[in-house]
Amino acid sequence: MPFTCEFASSSCTFPWQAPSEEKKYWGSLELQVTLSVEGMAGELQALQAFYSSPMVAGRFTGDFSERLDNGALVIDSGVEAQRRMFCFVSANLYSADNEAPLQSVQRRLIVDPSMKSIPLTFFGKIFRDYGEQGAFRLQDLKAQCENLHYPPEWFMDSQAHQPQLESFQKNHKAPLEPQRIYFEYSTHSYVTRRYANTEFSDAEWQSADKTGKLEALRKLASELNDPALEARKHPQ
Repeated sequence: MPFTCEFASSSCTFPWQAPSEEKKYWGSLELQVTLSVEGMAGELQALQAFYSSPMVAGRFTGDFSERLDNGALVIDSGVEAQRRMFCFVSANLYSADNEAPLQSVQRRLIVDPSMKSIPLTFFGKIFRDYGEQGAFRLQDLKAQCENLHYPPEWFMDSQAHQPQLESFQKNHKAPLEPQRIYFEYSTHSYVTRRYANTEFSDAEWQSADKTGKLEALRKLASELNDPALEARKHPQ
């Protein structure tokens, strides 16, 4: 296998690609390298474990657009998804002026081939509270998707679909496959236009998703404080 070495840093690199999408190339693999060191007799072996994902769930295209939404910065990142899947998407935002890390974003969502982009929201209040302004750089785009054999909506809201999940798990044997499939490794980055700090809102972020989560937590707290629940825990 061809390789290149950087003698200044005493490191060597080489490319490796899974020969096919066969399941035997999925999951945790071990790399075994035979090497010789100048001035030493014989050969040495080095072992390195790594994760192999020969098939990808999709990729980031490198197309970006930006906008302000209720005083928050939203960057739409172009994507191509291979199939409908539940995914965790993450990215980091830095100052383009001084390289300081500013915010990170993590999203739980269902992607499908019809999607052209994924919106990534960076909260205006954080910019305002820390006095951040100028141009910003989005980078470190990652997506890991669940390798499910049932509808992704069930995973997205497992509480609502608990009966279906229990029935599926009872009647289907889990295949011997990795639990996750990743988006193609991305080095894409994007630099925004320059923003004044006053362009961002100092109000707390509001969204339907946030409202739904708060309502669910209030409902759970109410149920936990229900005297009838305590009575069921401690029957006479």
